Amino acid sequence: MIISTALRVDAITEISALNPQHARSVANALSARLIRNGAIKFESADQLLELVRSIKAAPIGPDARRVLLDMLTRLREFKRIHVGPYNIATLEDWAGLVRLVLTSHLQITTEYGTTNDPHVVTQPSRLEIASTLAFESSAAFRDLHRFEEQGNLTLGSTRREFWFAALEPLATLSRKIVISDPWVFAPLQKRAAAAPGSDALPQPALPWILGLIDGLDADRPRCVEIYASQKSISEADVRLLSDRYLALGNGSIGSLTVYVGSHDVVAHDRHIRFDCGSAITLGAGLDRLDRPDLRDASGLNWGFRSGAGLDSLRDSEERVKTSRRTSVVAFQPEHQ
Repeated sequence: MIISTALRVDAITEISALNPQHARSVANALSARLIRNGAIKFESADQLLELVRSIKAAPIGPDARRVLLDMLTRLREFKRIHVGPYNIATLEDWAGLVRLVLTSHLQITTEYGTTNDPHVVTQPSRLEIASTLAFESSAAFRDLHRFEEQGNLTLGSTRREFWFAALEPLATLSRKIVISDPWVFAPLQKRAAAAPGSDALPQPALPWILGLIDGLDADRPRCVEIYASQKSISEADVRLLSDRYLALGNGSIGSLTVYVGSHDVVAHDRHIRFDCGSAITLGAGLDRLDRPDLRDASGLNWGFRSGAGLDSLRDSEERVKTSRRTSVVAFQPEHQ
């Protein structure tokens, strides 16, 4: 759901050649897409500073200038701006670091001459180099748009596909991850009550997801919050099940807090929210991901939210946190 992008100074130069109305239109489109689905890498702090200076000095009109500067501010707040040093001598040196390089049409034709599409060049490494005016035509954004519009993990798909395509890119960028599902502990309760040997079965969704989060880069500690309903589990059972099934340590999860709220307070709609400014909403419980492959005929419907679309999710979490009927169970994984 996040496309790692290099934004070059000459991309701004290309916008400055437009009339103010067109420049504003391009700036709005670029800003909206990157705030929703982008992370930007800069070769160095000097390159980031040069880009800011270019935006401030370019004859693009006050509206386009404000939009682009606000975009950088928002992405920094979402922790989606990353500064090198990276050793970049040519555009192709971004391969392996980003999925897409945004530059100018002039730069593309200078480095690659005439191509079938002079606005978008794809390298064998799958790195795409696109002009600012044609970034939506890149395969990276086309594929992402198609994936978001589909919004369904179909019968027979694997949960690993969903992790790598939708969850991992957001989790990698985040320091805080929220999982809200009133019945999220139910599969663990069934597992605990099952016949001996059931622990050899595939991990239910909750420990599976937490294990993958814990396996991310440990130098970027993350706090995880889980919201569940008292109708499905008690505070004591949370402790027992967590000790048995949610063993964490030496990974990226620095703290795990479970909020067990009154059933009339915990939101019925499930979601996984990331502090990089995005969330995945789920049309059914996480138990659809209890097995490696989806076996429900309707699959799993999901949606993507960002910006103001996150407000209602944060509000639902805050209602549980501030309710006097909510029990809080906190875990602090021991890191060696």
